[in-house]
Amino acid sequence: MHRVTAVLFIRLSAIGDIVLSTPLLRELATAFPEARISFCTKAPFIDLLTANPRIERCYTPDTLPPGSSYDLVVDLQNNARSRSIVRRVHAGKVVRYRKRNWKKWSAKDRKSVV
Repeated sequence: MHRVTAVLFIRLSAIGDIVLSTPLLRELATAFPEARISFCTKAPFIDLLTANPRIERCYTPDTLPPGSSYDLVVDLQNNARSRSIVRRVHAGKVVRYRKRNWKKWSAKDRKSVV
């Protein structure tokens, strides 16, 4: 991957998931020490992130400047809303978390897990 100087994290909701994403921020800040890291989340969760020294800017989906450029976008939400946010910015590389949707598992699959 080329030099990474701007990273955007997208995790819009779920307070626990937002908090649990912070170790990934630490790892990326270590891997790309020159990168400016921004985080996009819903307004009620902004205060969770503003004191994090690894995050330069916090945005909501409404305040993220359209056309902003990022070398790397990390979409931890991976839904229609977050994909629309990704389309509004210039992203060199987009990485998405592919979570399992537990509700779509068949009853047969659920039995094999237990």
